[in-house]
Amino acid sequence: MTSSPPRPPGHHAYYDDAHAYDVAFGYRDVDVELEFLLAAARRHGTGATTSFLELASGPGYHAGAAARRGLRSVALDLSAPMIERARARAAREGVIVEGLVANMADFRLSQPVDLACNLLTSISYLTSTKALHEHFACVARALRPGGVYVVENNHPDDFWTRAHFEPSRWTMTATEGDRTLEVFTSWIDEPPVIHLVAQTYTVKARTEVTDTTPAGVARRTLIDHATLRMIWPQELVAHAHAHGLALARFYGALDLDVAIEDARAWRTVAVFVKTS
Repeated sequence: MTSSPPRPPGHHAYYDDAHAYDVAFGYRDVDVELEFLLAAARRHGTGATTSFLELASGPGYHAGAAARRGLRSVALDLSAPMIERARARAAREGVIVEGLVANMADFRLSQPVDLACNLLTSISYLTSTKALHEHFACVARALRPGGVYVVENNHPDDFWTRAHFEPSRWTMTATEGDRTLEVFTSWIDEPPVIHLVAQTYTVKARTEVTDTTPAGVARRTLIDHATLRMIWPQELVAHAHAHGLALARFYGALDLDVAIEDARAWRTVAVFVKTS
């Protein structure tokens, strides 16, 4: 146990192989998730939602869906291949997604947005109090007054029960033209190393990709180590409040009917509103 966990080696493979990542997380119902975000903005924010920012966007699932609905849309991610894929998909679909390669704790937008989101527990990659502080400062600057910021993070029970530290394994397959990718993902491939003082844990991810084209079959294995922070709900509230973002409500899923105390709750979904 250490208070200053070492920087994990090679924490790029999992995210820089944007095509494989896109396939692996293709199970998500993006339209349903976006509808929740828009509904949360209608319920808790002020004014119409005409612009959208997806933080830690990966291949820009939600930014693309927002653009298809006519919103000015921005995808921000630290991985250039992810942003390239987000832009390319938007172009194929005849919409525009502004892609921004940047750290979610150090960015500026050319103009503010009405709605921002940070999904799939990606905020847990901000592993220090300083990074969280800087992140919320950036988000507050990026939102217009009355704008809404939605954060999807781990449910507290994940950490109390240690359920979050159990392996998660799945396989997804997708075909683009004459190319088929089968992607097996093993997240938390082995027991994580937990750093109690720092509130962080270091995990291993293993991804096995089978890439089939008319030229034959190629296989590759990606090994990635990542350090993430165990962020508790009231930490989110404190950092947001410090930058003029008021908590509107906690939900327990990307569902307006599921409260965080509900038996069905499995996420911490915090909805913040910029107060000034």
